[in-house]
Amino acid sequence: MFRLKIVLTFIVSVLLLTLVGYASHQALLADAIQEDAEESLRRAAVVVEQERRLTEATMLDKARYVASGKDLFDAINKSYAAPAPANEGTEDAPAPEVDPKAQDYERHLKVHERLLRYEKEFELYNTGQGKGVADRDLPLLYLRPTTPDLFFAVDANGKGLAALGKDLFKWFGEDVAKDYPELSKTLTDRQARTALWQFSFDASVKPENRPLYAVAIVPIQPGRDDAPAGAMIVGSLVSDGAAERARALVAGTQGLDPAAAKRILETAPDVVYYFDGKVVGSTLDTNMQKTVAQELFTTQNILTQEDAEKETDFEVDDQTWLARVHPIPGAMINKDKAGLLLLSNLSVAKKPLRDPGTYTMVTGVMLALLGSIVLLLFIQLFLKPLAKLEGGIQEILAGNKDYVFEYNGGNKVAASFSHSLNLMSAYLQGKPMPDDDEAGGAWGDIGQSTGGGDPKTGASQVQGVNMADLMGARPAAKDDEDA
Repeated sequence: MFRLKIVLTFIVSVLLLTLVGYASHQALLADAIQEDAEESLRRAAVVVEQERRLTEATMLDKARYVASGKDLFDAINKSYAAPAPANEGTEDAPAPEVDPKAQDYERHLKVHERLLRYEKEFELYNTGQGKGVADRDLPLLYLRPTTPDLFFAVDANGKGLAALGKDLFKWFGEDVAKDYPELSKTLTDRQARTALWQFSFDASVKPENRPLYAVAIVPIQPGRDDAPAGAMIVGSLVSDGAAERARALVAGTQGLDPAAAKRILETAPDVVYYFDGKVVGSTLDTNMQKTVAQELFTTQNILTQEDAEKETDFEVDDQTWLARVHPIPGAMINKDKAGLLLLSNLSVAKKPLRDPGTYTMVTGVMLALLGSIVLLLFIQLFLKPLAKLEGGIQEILAGNKDYVFEYNGGNKVAASFSHSLNLMSAYLQGKPMPDDDEAGGAWGDIGQSTGGGDPKTGASQVQGVNMADLMGARPAAKDDEDA
């Protein structure tokens, strides 16, 4: 029972210490990892916002460059008359007829031709002077992608003139200003601006199902005093591709080999673009997109809160995610509820804690088991000579009065007990003690300690026990010494 208590006390102590160390390790490092994740999301939000603003600046620069061209301005304002009749110059020649549709079609062709020339200019720069130049070193005007996702012109009434793209002639004449008031404002105040448009060249597509574009709108006028001939619209599609590019920028994987880039991207925050309570582009799969939208936009209703950056967390499939909401500046003014989300999987971020924690627990259990075995071995080695002493006591009790306790090991407690039991047995039987004259050397060296006798009394020391004290003797009185 004694051994069991000692071993159990040892095991409990080791396991308790292990648990305390494990809990402290988990708590401290988990908090540090969460703080790092929050800081990472804050920095990622700044990087993505700067990238978005750079995209806006690029679109504005392209739109201004094209809109300031006199060739485009003249192509829109030129009067396109009907072709002259064959007998022109004779008295029988009829007056030329003006066909409005033919004029509009001719204007469309001329404007489209100018847009193609500008597109070719951008391409030539990137395949010539800009070839091999990193994006960060390119001028805004020629920043990639070379051709924007939206590239079209409208007239002074906001109706479509021409656009780059396949089979877009059917869009010609569409009243763009009717659905997008920012265009009307630009044509009125002649101020370039950016906006978010859910736009499609196909009018039959419902507005809520149209793709989202970040657009730059610039009035077409070579000089400040010229009345705008129309407006140039340059736009970038907000989609999964845009989110992937933003994530790569945050992770800093440009120029890395695919394997290294993939490994780094796995630890980078996910990027989600939202508009009007819907996810329009992200680095997440479809199911996760729906889950995030449901949790944040419906359950937590986070978009109804104040127009400011905020952080929240949510659970998905037993995994904890940290989200940072970053509204696009100015979007709330137009009640667009547009912005971006930065998501970090805390469960994945804290994954490095699990293995060390498991190793800590396993090590603690192994230490408790191994320590218990060693402790039992030491207890056994310590108690073995004491058990022999107990056997000697039983021998004396059985009648063997001459039994002598012997111990030559290194256990000082057992050695002391052996000598003390020999003295006690002799004393109880009335035998002379080692310091008695009549002992006659019968005790051998048992009466001598390594330090010799007591220097004051001359009494022998047996394992540190003063014989005079054991026999009840008292030190000589001062009077006797004087005598």
